[in-house]
Amino acid sequence: MLVAGRPSAELRFVKRALHSDVSLHLKTAVLSLPTFSRPLGKAGTLFPATWAELAKKDVVVLLDCDAKTLSTEQANLLVRFV
Repeated sequence: MLVAGRPSAELRFVKRALHSDVSLHLKTAVLSLPTFSRPLGKAGTLFPATWAELAKKDVVVLLDCDAKTLSTEQANLLVRFV
């Protein structure tokens, strides 16, 4: 799972690089998307809401996520994941 704080050129680059590996099944969550208006807002994959959902992931890559971007619940889930 690729988790980004916001849309960016770096996100596009990393996403394109990971998609080029056919052995990977990539899900991307952009945490700031719900704050954008349509058509960009609410697009893509949401960050897993529960431990059971997150535990299904093999890898989580954080890209440009600061403490303000992650909620306390999301940060706690990531700490448990690591």
